[in-house]
Amino acid sequence: MLKKLQHAQNPSNQQPEGVPALPPFRSGYQLSQTTNQLLPPPYNPNIAPPSYNPNTAPKQTQNTSQQNLESMLYILAQYNIMVILDDSGSMSLDGMTKNVSRWEESLEAISMLLDYGTKFDTDGIEVYFLNNPNELSIMPNQSVLSEIEKYHITPSGATPLGAKLHSVFSRFISVLRECKRKNEHVKPINLIVITDGEPSDKPLVKTAIVNFVRELMSLGYDPSEYAGIQFFQVGTDKNAQAYLQSLDDDLHKEAHIPDIVDCTCFNSNDATPLRYTISKTLLGAVVKSVDNDNYKPH
Repeated sequence: MLKKLQHAQNPSNQQPEGVPALPPFRSGYQLSQTTNQLLPPPYNPNIAPPSYNPNTAPKQTQNTSQQNLESMLYILAQYNIMVILDDSGSMSLDGMTKNVSRWEESLEAISMLLDYGTKFDTDGIEVYFLNNPNELSIMPNQSVLSEIEKYHITPSGATPLGAKLHSVFSRFISVLRECKRKNEHVKPINLIVITDGEPSDKPLVKTAIVNFVRELMSLGYDPSEYAGIQFFQVGTDKNAQAYLQSLDDDLHKEAHIPDIVDCTCFNSNDATPLRYTISKTLLGAVVKSVDNDNYKPH
């Protein structure tokens, strides 16, 4: 991850063919005339970190149609996508469909997420696990399922989500500090967490997110510009769903920080096609109109 992010000043990602260049969608971004990429604003030590004001937060826009979700995926080229996959023991339990485990549902989801994601984040998507120490970097046209099978990664153990978030965030903060020192741009991160339930270190989850946001601000980076966290739930645990939804709806209010969290639930029995749920998952934490929108199948 360190090498990938440090080379973000001259990104190798190109605008996908057939997708027109669009105006910058975030304030302060500039469109590079050489790479056709949106570059985050450079660090300015004379400008204080932006304060969060819920009264000036982006307003909900018109309903985002399912077709529009897919047309917005080009935005992902501006992000370093990362995935944390829950490999705890409870993932062996039945998911939404009888005799289909949560682990099997999560593998279906991550396979499609990376198939879509690597079309835009072409220098590799990092995949981390809660218990297994292996870290994968999945390139375009590479099968994440084959890599998971290769390293014999199966569900077992607890759900130390807070510890894993802290680890991933700490590494990113280290990269930001180094790149700021060198006056280099860093691609923002779009972190997707696929999980089935409440973490075994629940207090650490909130602490990790809040501290991460505050560290970004202390370095002079706007959290809403530099990070998004998407929780993608598999399984039918209502308590877990309520917990994850609270991270989306309540955490930023409780901690008085910008809202960088979104939550999506996987329901194999829903009439909404899976590809649209995957699109919402990829975009929800980094595009506010998608986070706010409750789209339904037509």
